[in-house]
Amino acid sequence: MNGNASAPSTSQIATDLGRVIGPLRRAILRSARSAEGLPDLPDAHIQVLRALAERSPQTSGELAAGLNLARPTISNVLRVMTTARLVTRLPGADDLRQAWIAPTDHARDLLERYDRASSALINTVLSGLTTAQLTAVADALPVLQEITIGLAHRADDVD
Repeated sequence: MNGNASAPSTSQIATDLGRVIGPLRRAILRSARSAEGLPDLPDAHIQVLRALAERSPQTSGELAAGLNLARPTISNVLRVMTTARLVTRLPGADDLRQAWIAPTDHARDLLERYDRASSALINTVLSGLTTAQLTAVADALPVLQEITIGLAHRADDVD
């Protein structure tokens, strides 16, 4: 611990955080899907679409690196997403062996609807919290981002 005898142990926080994050993500996905009548897209598909919404087109290697996924994993995800018409493969201008991946208009629409629904649902839940709870959530967001970055760097070190 960092000198504060009353601070909770990092191992307990890690355990509790792991137990909360997964169910929170699944609850957001399920609620948004239900509210908007969205198809049951796996989380990996949503993450790929989100990455492509930020920067498109990208190669499968760029997507794999950006999402901290193995190349075979991203290849399998992209194959399924291509079949489902969520992404398109564009040939490289200089190297026809290279494929650029871009979201379809349909996929962009699904992502916008998902984001709109999840934001509205989370806003509804947040509006029922006390000021102290809202402050705690707001204060936790940068820390959660730091944890995400730290985990991503550790995954890079392992790969």
